[in-house]
Amino acid sequence: MNGFSQKLAKIIVTDEIVAYFSKLYNARESKEKLKEYYLTELRLLIVILILGVILTIVFSISDKKTTEIQNGLIERNSYGMGKRPVTLDVYREADGNVQSVTFDVDEVKYDEKTVKILANNLKKELDKRILAENVSKDHVSKPLSFENKIADYPFYLKYETSNPLIIFNDGKLDSKKIEETDSLGEGILVRILVTITYEEYKEEYELFVNVFSPQKSFEEKYIEAIERELGAYNEKTRMTEYMTLPESISGIKVSFKNKNPHNAIIVGMLSITALFGIHYARKNEIKKFVDIRNQQMISDYPKVLNKFALYFNAGMPIKAIWIKICEEYMASKASDGETRYVFEELLISYNKMKEGVPELEAYEDFSKRCGLPVYRSFVNQIEQAVIKGKRDVGEMFSKEVIEAFNVRKMNARKLSEEASTKLLVPMFMMLLVVIVMIIFPAFYSMKL
Repeated sequence: MNGFSQKLAKIIVTDEIVAYFSKLYNARESKEKLKEYYLTELRLLIVILILGVILTIVFSISDKKTTEIQNGLIERNSYGMGKRPVTLDVYREADGNVQSVTFDVDEVKYDEKTVKILANNLKKELDKRILAENVSKDHVSKPLSFENKIADYPFYLKYETSNPLIIFNDGKLDSKKIEETDSLGEGILVRILVTITYEEYKEEYELFVNVFSPQKSFEEKYIEAIERELGAYNEKTRMTEYMTLPESISGIKVSFKNKNPHNAIIVGMLSITALFGIHYARKNEIKKFVDIRNQQMISDYPKVLNKFALYFNAGMPIKAIWIKICEEYMASKASDGETRYVFEELLISYNKMKEGVPELEAYEDFSKRCGLPVYRSFVNQIEQAVIKGKRDVGEMFSKEVIEAFNVRKMNARKLSEEASTKLLVPMFMMLLVVIVMIIFPAFYSMKL
């Protein structure tokens, strides 16, 4: 297994790739990066291998499904699945000529005897299915069920009623029409004719139902009474400037109020939600700017340290170094217009010192405004140089510069890795789309 891994590594990690890594990294880092590269490639190979096996199995099953000829026979679809397109290669044995032919194989057809048995069974079931929630044919007050197809039966059903004003084509009842027609409450007799067809077979089946007005709840009747009363009062007072409202409906005393749409409450809630949303969005926006500022300041830290180390080792005092760096930044900003946050903070402290703020206090204020650990440490070293006059501060600055550049390099590498990780999501989405595009036709052909 170890020998196989080494051979696989030689295939994946070529001499050209090794040369690239040796240019980008030192010897130790190059080995680590090559190992990461090899493992990543190996994972991708495993994923592709697994997908290949899955797709091979899927297509193998699909191929078996689409292998139409078995011992000189082609299997038909069962009833309800419809006809199936079949593509065959026809070999002419005399000269080996091959012709591809596509034709439709119809689904299984029932014989006449089976059709009649199924029709008889369906007629026994139709009474219950048509009645739906109604208990009896003698008292129908709820919608009927007119199904064109019933499971396990090959027939198409068509419904006709002797009184389509009472029972609609979809089986629903017209309650108003029933009330108008059946004033005595004895019910309305309606014939329902069901035409049962299957290819050439056709048969009619009829049943009679006695239709009554749908039973209504008290609230439904009360709403209808309100509508009638309001309609009557509206008609009665049409000649007046104002419509009079009734004091009672169906003997029940009532009062009327304007319906409150609660628009004010909705608007108030939406306003509060919008305020919180805007606050949250602005907060996030500011946080992003702060993160960008902190990132830039950390990135510029080695540059600031390098300048201080250079000038300090040249014999300049801390305050003079501070002034020198600020003057250089102002000249650079005047020429290219680029703003750097840490140098702006240095400039603020410089201006405070010009206004009479003590030197150490200005440095401490700079540390607080930056709010980053690296600059707190930097200010501590400056304070030691100012107070104690330590000569080894320049050496400390030089060491700190090297360490800061290493940290900057690590941060840049981390950002690069994060960017690569973010790219994985769209890559996997694209892979998923490709997989769906491949697998869907396979399953579709299996279904056929």
